[in-house]
Amino acid sequence: MDSRGDIILDENDFRKIYDSYYLDICRSLSHYTSDLHAVEDVVQDVFINLWRNRAEIRVRDYKAYLLYCARNRMLNLLRDNRRRLQLIVRGQADAESPTCAEDDGGIDQELVRLVHEAIAKLPRRCREVYLLSKEEGLTYKQIAGQLGISVKTVESQMGIALRKIREEVAGDYRKRGGKLPSIILTYYFLW
Repeated sequence: MDSRGDIILDENDFRKIYDSYYLDICRSLSHYTSDLHAVEDVVQDVFINLWRNRAEIRVRDYKAYLLYCARNRMLNLLRDNRRRLQLIVRGQADAESPTCAEDDGGIDQELVRLVHEAIAKLPRRCREVYLLSKEEGLTYKQIAGQLGISVKTVESQMGIALRKIREEVAGDYRKRGGKLPSIILTYYFLW
């Protein structure tokens, strides 16, 4: 017990929670990515955090708490990976940085080259809309105004561009024997 009279999670309780919820949380995160290693890493981090902070954490429903924490960590990981890829594709990241190491699930120069080739192969309007959105950071409304087209047309062109890039990169990368990190294609090209 702590000074407030609350019961602090002990090893036996922690083991029961871990055994009861580990697989459920992994299954839940598998909806965000097919990268099993990323899912397991996130779930392990959540349980480590629970153990390290057990004296401060006051929870009535551990499953809901753990699912909430795991989902947020996964979304943060995906967001960070997307940002890293954007930097690399734009040529602003150092190719020798740890984020590019293949054993870290990062992005290699072959992937960067394939992304650039796929963008270059897009139809003119798709490429223009895509670059204004991804490179210039313009909103769909801003793109529509700049190009004199409707927001719906921008949405349609972005959908076409994203699909074509995704298909082109995944197909070329796999054809050449590379193992494409699914977390990258899924979350960079869908956003």
